[in-house]
Amino acid sequence: MPTCVALLRGINVGGNKVIKMADLAKAFTSLGFANVRTLLASGNVVFEASNAKAATSSVIEAALEKAFGRRS
Repeated sequence: MPTCVALLRGINVGGNKVIKMADLAKAFTSLGFANVRTLLASGNVVFEASNAKAATSSVIEAALEKAFGRRS
């Protein structure tokens, strides 16, 4: 499986609308990604995707908006 990186902006900046990295990793895992790991509290996520279409930004963005109620 190819390794992918999601560089999310505006995550945990200024202490507003904090997203726990464990919750962010769970959101990526729920999309079917493997070996999901986050880097610090930056919102950067490294994961493996067996399906390239699932790893598109629009799919990830929609899932994160549903899970956390906001867009990155």
